[in-house]
Amino acid sequence: MEFVSITDQEVELYKERFNLELGWYMSVCPMKVIENDKEIALIDCSEGMYGDDSIQIEQFEVFEKKHGWGSKIINQAIQDLSDYRIFVYVNDSNSKAFWIKKGFKPVDDGTGTEIYCYGCN
Repeated sequence: MEFVSITDQEVELYKERFNLELGWYMSVCPMKVIENDKEIALIDCSEGMYGDDSIQIEQFEVFEKKHGWGSKIINQAIQDLSDYRIFVYVNDSNSKAFWIKKGFKPVDDGTGTEIYCYGCN
């Protein structure tokens, strides 16, 4: 599995090509995810919002749902980023169940808003 940086212009092309549901505006570090030469998802991350050992997933969207790609990508990210705490805001109950299943736990983001974290105590 490869995570390849892309431009905002490329993000716009993927939005149209795959009819993506998320807005994908103001991307920080957008990447396409490739598995066996197939483009399977986009992910956007930022570093350091919650300390030097933190990564925040800003946006994450799999092109073809219900094929296990999301789990595989996040499992790989957890493995690759084992020295980091990983944060993500959850926007609906289906997403919430997914992140909890991956081992993320709800924490306060410091403003009274719930954010999910992998690697937080």
